[in-house]
Amino acid sequence: MHSDRGIRSAGWGRPAIAALVMVLGIGLALPSSASVIEKISLARLQDDAQVIAVARVLSSKSVTRGGTIQTETRLAIDQSWRGPKDGTLLVRTAGGQKNGLTLIARGEARFSPGQLVLVFLYRSGDAWRPVGMFQGVWLLDESEQDAGGMDKTHLTQDAGPIERARRSLVWPSNANGAHLIALEEGPYAVDGGPRRISELLGNVTGGSR
Repeated sequence: MHSDRGIRSAGWGRPAIAALVMVLGIGLALPSSASVIEKISLARLQDDAQVIAVARVLSSKSVTRGGTIQTETRLAIDQSWRGPKDGTLLVRTAGGQKNGLTLIARGEARFSPGQLVLVFLYRSGDAWRPVGMFQGVWLLDESEQDAGGMDKTHLTQDAGPIERARRSLVWPSNANGAHLIALEEGPYAVDGGPRRISELLGNVTGGSR
């Protein structure tokens, strides 16, 4: 039931971006100019996600599945607006390094242990995948100042954890050489510069979906 949503979310369902499938299969054989991904609107990012949560990256490792290299990342849920409220999530993305081989999947999200991320995920088999590939994974700024230099320490005194997160600045995960194209009207999740979590959440509220 959710497989169509997953393909659409990743931007693979339209002829104009069929080249992406080739890049995922033989990423080392094609130039970066052949890798194009549909630019996801904020509305689609929110609507297509079955999980919207802030989580800590526990681990990220490459494995071999179905004759190809994939990366499996384990996340520990910190705050959730949709989907599971606690526990861990297994996120699977294409590409990685295994047994001396490297598979480049342009446009996939990239994780590092210890990162705090805001994720928009859809179900794919026994794991989760980011909506719109790297566009569904946002890195949180854990410093005491945002990009404008405004001190955020007072938020620990007058706001709850979700409200503090709503005000936090986030940056999209690395596009890794992919080119974005727009096939529908914006506003888009990725349009340059950081965003606040409140912008990405829109009218999304807690509760499973």
